[in-house]
Amino acid sequence: MNRALHINDVLAIIIEHAPKSSLPSLMRTSKTFFYPTARKLWKHCNTLMHLAKCLPESCIRCPNKSLEEGGRIVVTRHLTADDVARFWLYACLVRTLDFHLASVGVEHKSLQTIQTALPNQGIILFRNLQTLHYIGPSLYSDFLPHLVPPTLEAIHMMFLPDDISDIMVPHADANIELAVLGVQNRHPTLAYTTTSLSLSCMFGRVQGLADIIRGWDSLKELVVVSNMDSVVLAVIFALPRLQQLTMCLPLSGQQALVHVPGTHAVCESLRTLKIAFTPLDAAAVKTVLASLGTARLNELMAAFMVDNQTNTIGSVCAAIEACCAADTLQKIHLMSLPSVFRVQDAQHSGTWTLADIRPLLGYRNLSNVHLQPPRMFSAGDGDFRRMADAWPDLQSLRLGHTTDGLPACTLSGLIPLAQYAPRLRTLSIMVDATTTAIRDDTLSSFPVQESLVTLDVQLSPISAPADVAEFLSRLFPCLREIKVLNGREAEVEIIRRRLWEDVEVGINARWLSGVER
Repeated sequence: MNRALHINDVLAIIIEHAPKSSLPSLMRTSKTFFYPTARKLWKHCNTLMHLAKCLPESCIRCPNKSLEEGGRIVVTRHLTADDVARFWLYACLVRTLDFHLASVGVEHKSLQTIQTALPNQGIILFRNLQTLHYIGPSLYSDFLPHLVPPTLEAIHMMFLPDDISDIMVPHADANIELAVLGVQNRHPTLAYTTTSLSLSCMFGRVQGLADIIRGWDSLKELVVVSNMDSVVLAVIFALPRLQQLTMCLPLSGQQALVHVPGTHAVCESLRTLKIAFTPLDAAAVKTVLASLGTARLNELMAAFMVDNQTNTIGSVCAAIEACCAADTLQKIHLMSLPSVFRVQDAQHSGTWTLADIRPLLGYRNLSNVHLQPPRMFSAGDGDFRRMADAWPDLQSLRLGHTTDGLPACTLSGLIPLAQYAPRLRTLSIMVDATTTAIRDDTLSSFPVQESLVTLDVQLSPISAPADVAEFLSRLFPCLREIKVLNGREAEVEIIRRRLWEDVEVGINARWLSGVER
């Protein structure tokens, strides 16, 4: 064998670039290739069916149906230690496991037979497992205690409803799941190892949520999809090492959170807060921020419903100002969606302006600003100068616009961004590109901006694509990609998209001609 293949870095490059379909053959090539390839092949196990097929053919019966159709392997006889040797070898290489009723791929009684034949009677099925994705309760819940080795770093657990036809009611009997979480939290070795926890009950509440989380001091990342109240919030914010928190409050539990008093905790370790997935009432977002107290967040993401009775975005931004330290916040993403119960009202309150988000202008270190109103963000040419002055380190700016019509911003509004936002790499705004008459001496008085590479024009109207391409090329010489949002499939919309495609072609043609010269 070539001596180069004994160099670990060379071997790793070969295995990394090999297609997944070739890994089994590569693994059987030689001892040199076996373990590095096997580790990659078995790193993520999304079904036990493949492992079960490593048993001798004489002791298993493969299903006629696929896994998606409910097919499961059946063990037909008693198994010895030699029979399960290959199963155990590859099981020890698994680092990430998906375990739920639809993905197991092995009959329940047969899996018990396999477990009994494993070392130590399968007390631990995957001794080197690091990440577990589990859905239950189910017929296979009794295997859960054997899926939590001391090496486990992340647990992602989704609780199914008791009756799939009534998803608003959480499962009443999840004793095994709750017991395992309790042991994992309170066992001194296991609790120290597990740093990431995800608990999901899409409609309803995870039983004993506060007790599960309380005292789990090793957690650095926590995802909670469940109803909760001020007690749960206090427990979460008391976790001493928590760095990233994602919260989703199902529709059935918003009111319980909206009306609780703030706990005013000080969560010094928290750096990322995401209140996402399901659009919440803005009052719930403000309650969470008030409960957090003072936080040195780096990233904040929040989704909420509009409220026609109050200045929704203004009140949320005021809550952010009261909660987040001005010198640490770098990324902010605010997304407001109209409530299905207040669509007509939302049409009147769905426009945001710079005045609405004025508290955010005090955060000088913001690098990513993504704002998605229900309808549009109305910004004039002068507003972009104020944004660029307020956020000198800006790298990504998105001002969402979901309705057509003539925007207030023209191409001239991009000039302050080129002049005062030198690090801006991605920009997504609506701009009126129907007028491009800007004097050459006006452009020549400003420095070119060499960071912007992607421009998302959303539903921007346009005429004279050649002039637009020339303007953008002079202002942003490194711009390479123009993204366009698909609007209505009318003929005028097809023409609009085609004109912006012509702009991208023109920009790249100018760049190529400059390179050739």
